[in-house]
Amino acid sequence: RARYLLYNAIRPYTRAEKVSPHIIRHSYATELARLGNNAVAISKAMGHKRLETTQRYINLAEVEQANKSLLNLLTNSL
Repeated sequence: RARYLLYNAIRPYTRAEKVSPHIIRHSYATELARLGNNAVAISKAMGHKRLETTQRYINLAEVEQANKSLLNLLTNSL
């Protein structure tokens, strides 16, 4: 029941077909990285004991930003 209520609350804001606590945590950490927060701040917010765990979110955000930049470059050069 809680998952159903949560999904209905965030459904207008997501394209995800499934929503779970893990997906919400992952999205939150990735968004913190996208917004430029450093690894220590993200690690504290997420309760990670190892910075290596946090680094995955930072790497993901960097790859997504690089892909977005490349797409913009290709779109603007057409």
